[in-house]
Amino acid sequence: AELPTLDPRAPISDAAYRQTLYKLPMPTCDVLMINPTRNATLLFKRANRPVKGVWYSLGGRVLKNETLAGCPCASSTRSSV
Repeated sequence: AELPTLDPRAPISDAAYRQTLYKLPMPTCDVLMINPTRNATLLFKRANRPVKGVWYSLGGRVLKNETLAGCPCASSTRSSV
């Protein structure tokens, strides 16, 4: 039987997300914004499931067949400050 095509960006249930995190490595690309003067790191509070209300750095999953250099998060770090 042929497997259905799934959208890798489609949301998954909270239980499936937690089980996936527990059992499988999940590569991500994240950006840390650090203010050395204040000795602080900028974090964002998640507004969406499955981890709504949790503090995270800006970033996201690296999808299958996506290179680290090609992920949106990595390309945003190339701009000059």
